[in-house]
Amino acid sequence: MRILAILLTLFSVQAQAGQTLFLFKKNLNPKNVLHYSVDMNAANCALTANKNVYVTPYWVMGESDGHIEGLTSKETKIFTPVVSYMNAAKTELDFNVAAVDLIKQHIPNPEISVKTSKAARGCVAKAYMDVDNLEIEIKEIYISGSITWTLDWKTDYLVITGLKPDGSAFKKKIVP
Repeated sequence: MRILAILLTLFSVQAQAGQTLFLFKKNLNPKNVLHYSVDMNAANCALTANKNVYVTPYWVMGESDGHIEGLTSKETKIFTPVVSYMNAAKTELDFNVAAVDLIKQHIPNPEISVKTSKAARGCVAKAYMDVDNLEIEIKEIYISGSITWTLDWKTDYLVITGLKPDGSAFKKKIVP
């Protein structure tokens, strides 16, 4: 019975979450991880919208039992993807997230690009960001900060982790 419950949980997460593009981690409650995911049409790898949303952020609450949660109203302002471009085939889109916009003085265009393609195992979506004149495939964005006495978030630094175009590892720390 326990195995059935675990399998049902895994399948419900896949159905809800789609394909994860990258993770957003933080120093406060570090086991709670924000995932950014997309759904695609299996036939042509076109991005599909759920209630007009193409990139979905959701929390996996590892600090408790690993359940899935959406963004709170305060988090919505910081972490909601705002799509600025989509090609006609819906296989590429660009979006911004306010949490990443604060590094504009270090990365002139902190926009995140999503590209889909057909692979042997089906459709694959990847997220990219231009950093140091390289198109980096984003795997994780880590943010370290604290909550101020006014209950606002103060960022100390961000770390972008991913892959360079040649497949080698990339890691950059950015202090706003």
